[in-house]
Amino acid sequence: LTFRVGAKYTIRGPRTIALSFLEAGVEDLRISDFVEQLLAPAILPRQFVSMQILQRLRELELRVPLRGQGPMAEGGGACYQLTYLDQTMLVGRASGSGGSFIFERAVQEPLPE
Repeated sequence: LTFRVGAKYTIRGPRTIALSFLEAGVEDLRISDFVEQLLAPAILPRQFVSMQILQRLRELELRVPLRGQGPMAEGGGACYQLTYLDQTMLVGRASGSGGSFIFERAVQEPLPE
């Protein structure tokens, strides 16, 4: 299971950025052998419907927009003090809560035409 979050950033200072989270998503679901056996038992002939359910679960991509009210929605975002930054990774500490976070830049694949 992969959890992805889409965000945009605003530079607030030399080592501070504000992140506004735009959407969250779940993908790359791996079905356990147990669940597969529940949906399509090996003893019974596998039917088209059960095979379709298994295929759709494997290809599942669920995305939810994170648009709300308040400072996060108005472009304010959560502030992070940068500890490390390169082309693919950002390590920072959230202002206020002090929690440490590691963000990795994922390459977006173009949509098929």
